[in-house]
Amino acid sequence: MGEDYIKHIHLASEDILGRHPLEGTLDLLNIMFVGLKDQLAEKDEKYRLHRLLGALLSENLNPKEKLTIMNEEYEIPIEQNIRKEVDEMYTMTQYIKEKWQNKGWNEGRNELDVEYILGMHQNGLTLEQIANISKKTIKEVESILKDKKPLLS
Repeated sequence: MGEDYIKHIHLASEDILGRHPLEGTLDLLNIMFVGLKDQLAEKDEKYRLHRLLGALLSENLNPKEKLTIMNEEYEIPIEQNIRKEVDEMYTMTQYIKEKWQNKGWNEGRNELDVEYILGMHQNGLTLEQIANISKKTIKEVESILKDKKPLLS
C-alpha cells in the first residue's frame, strides 16, 4: 500500500489521514478503514495508531523489536501472554511468507522448464532426448508440447 490512512464513513466518506479511494458501495454506517503501508510509520502523533498496528503486523520486525516498540512507545506492559502471542504471530507470518515465496519459486521454475522443453523441440531434439535432458518422462514432454506455446520469444 502506498500510504497510511484512516477513513471514517458515516453517511459520507471523510478522509481523516491521506486520500485513499474505496471500492464498493457505502451502504453501511460507521465503518472505519485503516490502511498500512509497507514501511513502519514515522514516530508522529498523527501516525500513532498506524505505527502500533504496523509494528504488530510487520513481517520485517522480529518479536523483540515489536515488543520494544509496544513497551517503550506505547507503555504496554509486556506480560508472558503478550510475549507468547507476538511470538506466535511472528512464526505464522514467517511461515506464510516462506510458503508464498516457495510457491512463486516453483511456479517460475515450472515455466522455465516448459520454455526449455519447447526450445529443445524447436531445435529438432527428439522426445527421448528432451525427456533425458529435462529429467521428465516422454509422456510429460508430449503433454507440455501439446498444451503449451512459448512464453519467451
